[in-house]
Formats: sequence, structure tokens, C-alpha cells
Amino acid sequence: MCIPLSAVILDSLGTRGFVLIFGGVLWIALGAFTMARWAIQGYRWKWKDAI
Repeated sequence: MCIPLSAVILDSLGTRGFVLIFGGVLWIALGAFTMARWAIQGYRWKWKDAI
């Protein structure tokens, strides 16, 4: 996120709210990458896959 938006979040919610929002963004990104990997593999999870 851009610096001005981060500054607004930090000023309005404080450090705890800032960490919670960015932690949520990271969890959403992790979920999106996991779902994309699962879709690429044909919806069958493979622990070892050829690159």
C-alpha cells in the first residue's frame, strides 16, 4: 500500500490496528496464492511437483 494511506491508517487506528489490517492483507494474499496453486494442479494437491 502507498505511504499516505498507511499514514492515515496508522493515525486513525494506531499501531495495533495497522498491524491487524496488514496481517489480514497478508493472509488474504497467502490464501489467493494457495488457491491459484491448487487450481493450476487441477484441484488435486501435490506436495512434490515438477518445475
